[in-house]
Amino acid sequence: MPEIIDLSGKRFNKLLVMFKDPHSFGKGIRWVCQCDCGSTVSVRGDELKRGQKYCSNCTPKGRPSHGLSHLREYFIWAQMKQRCDNPDCDAYKNYGARGIIYCDRWNKFENFFEDMGLRPSKEYTLERKDNNGIYELSNCKWATRKEQARNLRHNRNLEFNGQTKCISEWGEIYGVSHDTIANRIERGWNIEASITTSPNKRYDHRSNN
Repeated sequence: MPEIIDLSGKRFNKLLVMFKDPHSFGKGIRWVCQCDCGSTVSVRGDELKRGQKYCSNCTPKGRPSHGLSHLREYFIWAQMKQRCDNPDCDAYKNYGARGIIYCDRWNKFENFFEDMGLRPSKEYTLERKDNNGIYELSNCKWATRKEQARNLRHNRNLEFNGQTKCISEWGEIYGVSHDTIANRIERGWNIEASITTSPNKRYDHRSNN
């Protein structure tokens, strides 16, 4: 198999090559490029060398658009829009119906991709830092499912020893499951005992009342 020549940093007409498209393989190696007009486009290497590719904003009528729809990031962006815009989407009740929207800039995938870039790995997906805030660069990050679970609206935060953490984080530190801590608190245990008591240890919470 011939060695792939790295085109990163090279310019082809109006397109500056940024990096190899991680979702392309074999003979059809593609490169993510930045156009002089500000758009982002994924282009096959042979098309770049022949100068036959345009970005979405500079594309003559009838030509392909940005060519990034095969990216997983594009699918995540499209799902975001569905949750916010489509009342027929199952998740709409938790997003659009609650007033969760996305910023005007992210109405175009190229802008979203420019702001967020590629995911660090396939385990990451899009998360809002403030679950009551909108989808925009300042409120979004790539996060793992585990990190997202800690940020759920129903995941209660507990203050102990001057620190505030969600139940799941305290559970990881002290080796106690989320459900065990939550059940203890519901039964009237104080926060310290709920977090620090070993699951195998008996504890009379009434002695602390």
